[in-house]
Amino acid sequence: MNYAQGLGSEFSGFAAYVRDLLGRMVGKWMDEFDEALESARVPLTKWEQLGGDPRFAVMWLPNARWRKLVRPTPLRERDQMLKRIDGLQASGTWQDMLRGQMGPDWFATLGKARQLVLARAGIDEGLFDGVGTYLKERGAHNRTRRASEAVWLLDQHLKTATGKRRSELTLLADLLNAFDLPVGMEVGPRWVEKRLELMEKKAFRPSLLASVLTYHEAHRCAMLFQGKSVAEDVCGTACAAIREILDESERQQR
Repeated sequence: MNYAQGLGSEFSGFAAYVRDLLGRMVGKWMDEFDEALESARVPLTKWEQLGGDPRFAVMWLPNARWRKLVRPTPLRERDQMLKRIDGLQASGTWQDMLRGQMGPDWFATLGKARQLVLARAGIDEGLFDGVGTYLKERGAHNRTRRASEAVWLLDQHLKTATGKRRSELTLLADLLNAFDLPVGMEVGPRWVEKRLELMEKKAFRPSLLASVLTYHEAHRCAMLFQGKSVAEDVCGTACAAIREILDESERQQR
């Protein structure tokens, strides 16, 4: 597929890199990525014209779209451990003795232990991140959450790159729809606006700085994937958000 058409060779190489990573996770995702990218060509071109970094978009949209649950430990072992923790909260000779020794922090400690076990039950894994989860399958809520996080990052990036405060709601909706985010649901500008409002109120949301740092390393890796030198790499507009950090890093390496 000619990824470079209208978007440049840097984009083409990065898109091929993302496609390869998807294929390593699940083979059929490569074809799905090709279809999504073809659907996204027009909105990605407009995105670039407005000052957005198309490689940044083609990193975090697939990261939200194609994910899988990885189980580091069997669910049976996890459930047995949860039963043991819950059993310590019941009344009995040993439980009462432990509560007496531990004091008022006993139930809080058990609650923390339970959370840790649940968090280790599985990993919600994308191309460029992985988070602990207790989910047994990815449902509508999880898919909507990942789509919301992705559109939040894109919105924050474009505002930072352009200095504008207004969100490009229609363009963001077009990008989400091209990548089928959330899966099986077509969204409009109003949906995007509501999700951005909800994300604004969240105490924990994706960090633009951390996401750009990850992106910077990813587009450098993409150069190596193409058999090129990192010295040939060209940063996009997204990296402007961490320009001072990158410049300082380069000074320290001299």
